Amino acid sequence: MHCDQPEVLRVRGQLRHVLNQVAKAIKPLRQNQPLVNLILSGHSHCLEHIRTLETGHADSHLDWIVCGGSGASLRRQRRAGAQIIE
Repeated sequence: MHCDQPEVLRVRGQLRHVLNQVAKAIKPLRQNQPLVNLILSGHSHCLEHIRTLETGHADSHLDWIVCGGSGASLRRQRRAGAQIIE
C-alpha cells in the first residue's frame, strides 16, 4: 500500500546499498544465488511474501516474509494486485 512513498523508497534504497556492500565484502556468489536464504521481519498489520527477481544488485532473488497481525484479522494491503514491479 505504501510502496511508492518517498520514505519507503529511501529505506529500500538504503537496504539495497547495505546488501551491495555485504556482497562486495564476501566471496562472489554463483549466478542467481541469493545473498541470504530467507529474511523474516514483522509489521503490525500485514502478511506478505516478497520474492525479488534479478535487480542487478545484491537484493536479487531474495525471499522475504513479513509476518504481522499478532493474531488479529489481517487487512488487504493493495487493491491493485499482488505484484509490484520496481
